Amino acid sequence: MKGRLVEMRVNGKWFTIHQDLISFRSLEGDTGETKGGHWCGKYQVGSSWEYLQTHCAFLPPNFTSLGEVRYAR
Repeated sequence: MKGRLVEMRVNGKWFTIHQDLISFRSLEGDTGETKGGHWCGKYQVGSSWEYLQTHCAFLPPNFTSLGEVRYAR
């Protein structure tokens, strides 16, 4: 994944997710509404600021073959 951009849509906005926090694997019990993706973290918005902290993110294994990924959560 070196040098590739991974973005996930969190609460209606696109955010770049650091590639070290992303695991490429299938999630057991996934019913398809997230297309195999999952984001876990903290998102807060103030009047003049926003804060996003990613704890983990999962994308399906086939996403590793793409050069630039945009994934909606």
